[in-house]
Amino acid sequence: MATAFGTGGPFSANTTPGFGTSSGLGSTGAGGVLSNTTLNPNNDFLVSEPPNDTVSSLRFSPAALLPRNFIVATTWDNEVRLWEVHSNGSTQGVGLIRHEAPVLAAVWKSDGTRIFSAGCDRVCRMWDPATNAVDTVAYHDAPIRHCAFVGEHSGVAGSPFLMTASWDRTLKYWDIRAPPNPAQSGGGAMGTVALPERCYAMDVNGSLAVVGTADREVLWFDLRQPLQPAGRKTSPLRYQTRCISIFADRTCFAISSVEGRCGIEYLQDTSKSFAFKCHRVDQGAGGQERITPVNCVTAFPSTAPDLVDVLATAGGDGRVNIWNKAAKVKTKGFKEVSLPIVALEFNANGSILAYAMGYDWSQGASGYARFQSVPPAQRNTIFLHAVQDDEIRSKSTNARPPVRKGLF
Repeated sequence: MATAFGTGGPFSANTTPGFGTSSGLGSTGAGGVLSNTTLNPNNDFLVSEPPNDTVSSLRFSPAALLPRNFIVATTWDNEVRLWEVHSNGSTQGVGLIRHEAPVLAAVWKSDGTRIFSAGCDRVCRMWDPATNAVDTVAYHDAPIRHCAFVGEHSGVAGSPFLMTASWDRTLKYWDIRAPPNPAQSGGGAMGTVALPERCYAMDVNGSLAVVGTADREVLWFDLRQPLQPAGRKTSPLRYQTRCISIFADRTCFAISSVEGRCGIEYLQDTSKSFAFKCHRVDQGAGGQERITPVNCVTAFPSTAPDLVDVLATAGGDGRVNIWNKAAKVKTKGFKEVSLPIVALEFNANGSILAYAMGYDWSQGASGYARFQSVPPAQRNTIFLHAVQDDEIRSKSTNARPPVRKGLF
């Protein structure tokens, strides 16, 4: 079911280029929510009408819609919400659809005209925000953890297609022009690949797809030959995989886990691969290090030589960090928010970094008590950060050093 929320119609008023140019940056959040040092210590914009439950993913609109920016959030209370982000940092609700169960992932069609969402109801839906039409375009036998759209400029010959990866241990490819058939073998998918375990993480960039599964296995695919993995290895990290993000030049990908570390894995020159600590909190002299999961990792979208090495991570410690993998430095560390960060995403040109806080269950019931102590209106906040040039560029003369020795 599709409904509207907020005051704007689907894809309504236009905006001007740029973001965060208002002189009141951070003085009030979008929608009139006042900033304070507890809720918003980084003085970022707040998305209006935030979800009522924890965010499972954030997705910005593709480059085809620039200079306009839209952002989609999927949530554990079955919703897919869409906002337009204006150049002064304010946001306006555009629309909302509901699934029959928690929604785990979303992705945009490359031309920005459709949004695909998938989750625990074991289907992927295609939503047209301009008309509010919703169609089911994919089926699985278990919850769908990730979805991706392979578009016209991917380098893959033939028609664009949809990819879905599920806890039923399969990766499937779909022709969105052909209605799926749940009674048919594979639901009517164009192709199906058996995975070694349940899909926990996936990213697609051009013709490269990387999938991480529950047994710490990592498979990558050349989507010009999509039915056979081009490579496979065990994750360099010791514990459960949380997230994968492919760098813009497609030479490597970042992988994160629950152990507070992130790995950089090169596909060809594997000698360049390494791992580093990024979300571990030092408790002080004689104190024990607090290890938190790296819930999110996202590579910067630019292929410019001085920006292709940039990535951002976020975790259970409530912090967002921006890194340069070539220089092996942290170029920006955000102040800690009151809850874990559960979703993170750069927009198409890298001028905005969105992050959402909520509860990730990494601390069990005791952590949930902390979550409940936060006022309900602030528990599932989505922040929009205007990315500054000095936060993403690393120069040998003034680059910030790692947090401590031995970080990398």
